[in-house]
Amino acid sequence: MNPNEKGVIFESESSIAPVIIRPSKPTSGMARMVMRITGGLASNETQANYVLIGFVLVAIIFSYLFTFNPARKIPEATQYRDKISQEVRAKLPPGVWETIPAKFR
Repeated sequence: MNPNEKGVIFESESSIAPVIIRPSKPTSGMARMVMRITGGLASNETQANYVLIGFVLVAIIFSYLFTFNPARKIPEATQYRDKISQEVRAKLPPGVWETIPAKFR
């Protein structure tokens, strides 16, 4: 190749770029277990890791729902006289009725 021509000039035609071979990391035990349990659905370590991340996200969502359930009704702390039915009033021992607080005085 003539230096006056435009293009890439290499130092020598026989130079070869060095090839670096890195040893691969062994697959983690959890990823191997996921690959075995899914029956080939997760065929490599990356897919198994995605399955594990999905499992963790689902576990976090369920734990949030069970811990901070917005639909859970919190019982009233105080039972007032007005809310006690006549049947229950008749079954109360003597003196207990006076200890129950009244909502309206």
